[in-house]
Amino acid sequence: IKSFLGYFPVADIFTSINSALWYFTFILFYYLMFPIVLRRNQPLFSAFIMLLLGYVLTRLSLPVTKDLLKLYQLHIFLFPLGMAFAWLNGKKPGVRFQEVLLKFFHKPILAGVTRYLIVAGLLFAFAYTAVHSGVGKGVMAEQLSSIVTMLVLIAAFLLKNVHSELLVIFGKYSYEIYLLHWPIMYRHDFIYKYLPASFGTLFYLVFFVLVGIVLNKFVRKVLEPGAVKK
Repeated sequence: IKSFLGYFPVADIFTSINSALWYFTFILFYYLMFPIVLRRNQPLFSAFIMLLLGYVLTRLSLPVTKDLLKLYQLHIFLFPLGMAFAWLNGKKPGVRFQEVLLKFFHKPILAGVTRYLIVAGLLFAFAYTAVHSGVGKGVMAEQLSSIVTMLVLIAAFLLKNVHSELLVIFGKYSYEIYLLHWPIMYRHDFIYKYLPASFGTLFYLVFFVLVGIVLNKFVRKVLEPGAVKK
Protein backbone atom coordinates (compact mmCIF):
# COMPACT_ATOMS: atom_id res chain seq x y z
CA ILE A 1 0.00 0.00 0.00
CA LYS A 2 2.83 2.41 0.88
CA SER A 3 4.44 1.78 -2.50
CA PHE A 4 1.22 2.51 -4.38
CA LEU A 5 0.91 5.76 -2.45
CA GLY A 6 4.46 6.71 -3.37
CA TYR A 7 5.70 6.50 0.21
CA PHE A 8 9.21 5.06 0.55
CA PRO A 9 10.62 5.94 4.00
CA VAL A 10 13.83 3.90 3.68
CA ALA A 11 16.81 4.16 1.32
CA ASP A 12 18.81 1.10 2.33
CA ILE A 13 19.83 -1.00 -0.66
CA PHE A 14 20.74 -3.94 1.58
CA THR A 15 17.28 -4.24 3.13
CA SER A 16 14.92 -2.99 0.42
CA ILE A 17 15.01 -3.57 -3.34
CA ASN A 18 12.77 -0.49 -3.68
CA SER A 19 15.30 1.76 -1.97
CA ALA A 20 16.02 3.59 -5.24
CA LEU A 21 12.43 4.83 -5.15
CA TRP A 22 13.12 7.07 -2.14
CA TYR A 23 13.40 9.96 -4.58
CA PHE A 24 9.83 9.41 -5.79
CA THR A 25 8.43 10.43 -2.41
CA PHE A 26 10.67 13.49 -2.37
CA ILE A 27 9.86 14.68 -5.90
CA LEU A 28 6.14 13.96 -5.42
CA PHE A 29 6.05 16.79 -2.89
CA TYR A 30 7.41 19.22 -5.48
CA TYR A 31 5.03 17.97 -8.17
CA LEU A 32 2.08 18.58 -5.85
CA MET A 33 3.27 22.05 -4.84
CA PHE A 34 4.41 23.21 -8.29
CA PRO A 35 0.99 24.11 -9.77
CA ILE A 36 0.05 25.88 -6.55
CA VAL A 37 3.24 27.92 -6.20
CA LEU A 38 4.03 28.70 -9.84
CA ARG A 39 3.38 32.24 -11.03
CA ARG A 40 4.18 32.55 -14.73
CA ASN A 41 4.94 36.25 -14.43
CA GLN A 42 7.29 35.61 -11.48
CA PRO A 43 9.15 32.35 -12.26
CA LEU A 44 12.24 33.13 -10.18
CA PHE A 45 10.17 34.10 -7.15
CA SER A 46 8.21 30.87 -7.59
CA ALA A 47 11.47 28.91 -7.64
CA PHE A 48 12.57 30.67 -4.45
CA ILE A 49 9.29 29.75 -2.73
CA MET A 50 9.78 26.12 -3.77
CA LEU A 51 13.27 26.20 -2.30
CA LEU A 52 11.95 27.71 0.92
CA LEU A 53 9.23 25.06 1.19
CA GLY A 54 11.77 22.30 0.61
CA TYR A 55 14.08 23.73 3.26
CA VAL A 56 11.30 24.02 5.85
CA LEU A 57 9.97 20.54 5.09
CA THR A 58 13.36 18.86 5.47
CA ARG A 59 13.86 20.51 8.87
CA LEU A 60 10.74 18.84 10.27
CA SER A 61 10.62 15.51 12.04
CA LEU A 62 9.48 13.43 9.07
CA PRO A 63 8.48 9.74 9.29
CA VAL A 64 11.60 8.61 7.40
CA THR A 65 15.01 7.34 8.45
CA LYS A 66 17.76 9.81 9.39
CA ASP A 67 19.86 8.80 6.39
CA LEU A 68 16.95 9.40 4.04
CA LEU A 69 16.26 12.79 5.59
CA LYS A 70 19.88 13.73 4.85
CA LEU A 71 19.29 12.77 1.21
CA TYR A 72 16.24 15.03 1.16
CA GLN A 73 18.29 17.91 2.59
CA LEU A 74 21.02 17.30 0.03
CA HIS A 75 18.63 17.59 -2.92
CA ILE A 76 16.39 20.55 -1.99
CA PHE A 77 18.03 22.81 -4.59
CA LEU A 78 17.41 20.57 -7.61
CA PHE A 79 13.77 21.29 -8.42
CA PRO A 80 13.98 25.08 -7.82
CA LEU A 81 17.16 25.26 -9.91
CA GLY A 82 15.38 23.35 -12.66
CA MET A 83 12.65 26.00 -12.63
CA ALA A 84 15.23 28.79 -12.77
CA PHE A 85 17.13 27.23 -15.66
CA ALA A 86 13.92 26.59 -17.59
CA TRP A 87 13.23 30.33 -17.36
CA LEU A 88 16.82 31.17 -18.31
CA ASN A 89 16.78 28.82 -21.28
CA GLY A 90 13.74 30.63 -22.64
CA LYS A 91 15.77 33.85 -22.69
CA LYS A 92 18.24 32.33 -25.21
CA PRO A 93 21.38 33.18 -23.21
CA GLY A 94 23.69 31.70 -25.84
CA VAL A 95 22.42 34.09 -28.51
CA ARG A 96 22.60 37.09 -26.22
CA PHE A 97 26.07 36.15 -25.03
CA GLN A 98 27.27 35.95 -28.64
CA GLU A 99 25.79 39.40 -29.32
CA VAL A 100 27.68 40.83 -26.33
CA LEU A 101 30.94 39.30 -27.55
CA LEU A 102 30.41 40.69 -31.05
CA LYS A 103 29.82 44.16 -29.66
CA PHE A 104 32.97 43.91 -27.56
CA PHE A 105 35.37 42.39 -30.13
CA HIS A 106 33.69 43.67 -33.34
CA LYS A 107 35.02 40.59 -35.20
CA PRO A 108 33.10 37.28 -35.42
CA ILE A 109 36.32 35.22 -35.31
CA LEU A 110 37.54 36.75 -32.04
CA ALA A 111 34.06 36.50 -30.56
CA GLY A 112 33.82 32.84 -31.57
CA VAL A 113 37.26 31.96 -30.19
CA THR A 114 36.48 33.70 -26.89
CA ARG A 115 33.19 31.87 -26.64
CA TYR A 116 34.84 28.49 -27.20
CA LEU A 117 37.55 29.29 -24.64
CA ILE A 118 34.94 30.19 -22.02
CA VAL A 119 32.97 27.02 -22.74
CA ALA A 120 36.19 24.97 -22.56
CA GLY A 121 36.97 26.57 -19.20
CA LEU A 122 33.51 25.67 -17.93
CA LEU A 123 33.92 22.07 -19.09
CA PHE A 124 37.30 21.90 -17.32
CA ALA A 125 35.67 23.21 -14.14
CA PHE A 126 32.97 20.56 -14.55
CA ALA A 127 35.57 17.80 -14.83
CA TYR A 128 37.49 19.12 -11.83
CA THR A 129 34.46 19.37 -9.53
CA ALA A 130 33.21 15.98 -10.73
CA VAL A 131 36.50 14.37 -9.67
CA HIS A 132 36.82 16.40 -6.45
CA SER A 133 33.20 15.83 -5.48
CA GLY A 134 33.50 16.34 -1.73
CA VAL A 135 31.75 13.03 -1.05
CA GLY A 136 32.15 12.08 2.59
CA LYS A 137 32.93 15.64 3.72
CA GLY A 138 29.44 16.44 4.97
CA VAL A 139 26.11 17.53 3.50
CA MET A 140 27.17 21.14 2.85
CA ALA A 141 30.36 20.16 0.98
CA GLU A 142 28.57 17.52 -1.09
CA GLN A 143 25.69 19.88 -1.84
CA LEU A 144 27.98 22.75 -2.87
CA SER A 145 30.11 20.50 -5.08
CA SER A 146 27.03 19.01 -6.77
CA ILE A 147 25.53 22.44 -7.41
CA VAL A 148 28.77 23.88 -8.84
CA THR A 149 29.26 20.82 -11.05
CA MET A 150 25.73 21.12 -12.40
CA LEU A 151 25.89 24.90 -12.84
CA VAL A 152 29.08 24.95 -14.90
CA LEU A 153 27.88 22.14 -17.16
CA ILE A 154 24.51 23.77 -17.79
CA ALA A 155 26.21 27.13 -18.35
CA ALA A 156 28.47 25.54 -20.98
CA PHE A 157 25.49 24.09 -22.83
CA LEU A 158 23.46 27.30 -22.60
CA LEU A 159 26.31 29.48 -23.89
CA LYS A 160 27.19 27.13 -26.74
CA ASN A 161 23.62 26.11 -27.64
CA VAL A 162 24.82 22.52 -27.84
CA HIS A 163 22.48 19.80 -29.05
CA SER A 164 23.57 16.22 -28.49
CA GLU A 165 21.48 13.24 -29.56
CA LEU A 166 23.45 11.11 -27.10
CA LEU A 167 22.43 13.33 -24.20
CA VAL A 168 18.85 13.31 -25.49
CA ILE A 169 18.88 9.51 -25.26
CA PHE A 170 20.32 9.62 -21.74
CA GLY A 171 17.67 12.15 -20.77
CA LYS A 172 14.84 10.13 -22.29
CA TYR A 173 15.78 6.99 -20.39
CA SER A 174 17.31 8.66 -17.33
CA TYR A 175 14.58 7.49 -14.96
CA GLU A 176 14.96 3.88 -16.08
CA ILE A 177 18.73 4.20 -15.66
CA TYR A 178 18.25 5.62 -12.18
CA LEU A 179 15.91 2.82 -11.11
CA LEU A 180 18.21 0.12 -12.45
CA HIS A 181 21.67 1.32 -11.50
CA TRP A 182 21.25 1.26 -7.73
CA PRO A 183 20.15 -2.37 -7.16
CA ILE A 184 22.28 -3.78 -9.98
CA MET A 185 25.52 -1.99 -9.09
CA TYR A 186 25.19 -2.40 -5.34
CA ARG A 187 23.89 -5.94 -5.24
CA HIS A 188 25.06 -7.54 -8.45
CA ASP A 189 28.12 -5.57 -9.53
CA PHE A 190 29.95 -7.64 -12.12
CA ILE A 191 31.80 -5.05 -14.22
CA TYR A 192 34.06 -3.08 -11.88
CA LYS A 193 35.46 -6.39 -10.64
CA TYR A 194 36.96 -7.08 -14.05
CA LEU A 195 37.37 -3.70 -15.77
CA PRO A 196 39.06 -0.38 -14.87
CA ALA A 197 36.73 2.32 -13.57
CA SER A 198 36.77 4.30 -16.85
CA PHE A 199 35.87 1.36 -19.10
CA GLY A 200 33.54 -0.07 -16.49
CA THR A 201 31.58 3.19 -16.28
CA LEU A 202 31.34 3.39 -20.09
CA PHE A 203 30.13 -0.20 -20.26
CA TYR A 204 27.57 0.41 -17.52
CA LEU A 205 26.21 3.50 -19.33
CA VAL A 206 25.65 1.50 -22.52
CA PHE A 207 24.24 -1.43 -20.56
CA PHE A 208 21.79 0.68 -18.56
CA VAL A 209 20.59 2.58 -21.64
CA LEU A 210 19.87 -0.67 -23.49
CA VAL A 211 18.10 -2.23 -20.52
CA GLY A 212 16.28 1.07 -19.94
CA ILE A 213 14.97 1.05 -23.51
CA VAL A 214 13.68 -2.50 -23.06
CA LEU A 215 12.07 -1.61 -19.71
CA ASN A 216 10.49 1.53 -21.17
CA LYS A 217 8.96 -0.38 -24.08
CA PHE A 218 7.72 -3.12 -21.76
CA VAL A 219 6.03 -0.64 -19.41
CA ARG A 220 4.43 1.21 -22.32
CA LYS A 221 3.16 -2.07 -23.74
CA VAL A 222 1.58 -2.98 -20.40
CA LEU A 223 0.06 0.45 -19.72
CA GLU A 224 -0.81 1.53 -23.26
CA PRO A 225 -1.37 -1.57 -25.38
CA GLY A 226 -3.56 0.31 -27.84
CA ALA A 227 -1.04 3.11 -28.34
CA VAL A 228 1.85 0.70 -28.87
CA LYS A 229 -0.04 -1.34 -31.48
CA LYS A 230 -0.68 1.80 -33.47
